[in-house]
Amino acid sequence: MKRTIKSIAAIMVVLTLCLGLLAGCAGGSPVGTWKISSVEMMGATVDPAAAGYGDDASTMTFNEDGTITSAGQTSGNWTLNGSELTITESGVSITCEYTGSNIILDMGFVKATYVRA
Repeated sequence: MKRTIKSIAAIMVVLTLCLGLLAGCAGGSPVGTWKISSVEMMGATVDPAAAGYGDDASTMTFNEDGTITSAGQTSGNWTLNGSELTITESGVSITCEYTGSNIILDMGFVKATYVRA
């Protein structure tokens, strides 16, 4: 069980870095800084810090030029098509839901919700 939680936490850290690539969904623009507000792992709500979202990993900034910054470094690009926010880093794309007030990354077994910081 501990190994599974550590593996999921590691995945969440990577996803957080990828989320730094987000920007551009329905309900305005995601430009600005976003902070993780909740994490669900396999249906259970967990503390974001316990899931690996602490300090720099808990925020991401969507820049006006279409880049995303996470942990103080530019880590990819983002595009917005309606409510579909796509973050691309090193040729890998992740699609999130952008509601205007939340960015929701749902990977099935892990769901992370971000709010404006």
